[in-house]
Amino acid sequence: MRTAKLAPITLTLLVAGLRCADVHATTPECVDLVKECFAYSGAPRDNCFHSVATHSFCQESDVSRLASKRSQFSAILPDDSQSGPSFVGPQLVDRECVDNFDNAWLSDLVRGEPSPEAYTNLHKSLDRCARTPTSDMMRP
Repeated sequence: MRTAKLAPITLTLLVAGLRCADVHATTPECVDLVKECFAYSGAPRDNCFHSVATHSFCQESDVSRLASKRSQFSAILPDDSQSGPSFVGPQLVDRECVDNFDNAWLSDLVRGEPSPEAYTNLHKSLDRCARTPTSDMMRP
């Protein structure tokens, strides 16, 4: 008799858990949008990543979070400058590192939807592209 009373509660928790998992799933349309961004270069690519991050069917997905972070490495200044955008604070952006990150992400996407672990590694890889300037006290 006890088992019969617990079954509906257990079923409800399982269904609620599935709904939570589905919220964070990446849709194929979202993956297609981010793949399209790689066809651009410079500021249009950065703007595309920002659009993906804010798109309705990409929100709260791994792709959206990574696209949002990647858009913060925007080349607001001309391509020959190594200065980062002001909204990420006083940083220098290693453009070659960002290009390598883009290639690695596209490669992962072409092979199929990257795993959560792959997204963790991609976030870490992108973090390495931001170089903090040396302190004025450290300069001769």
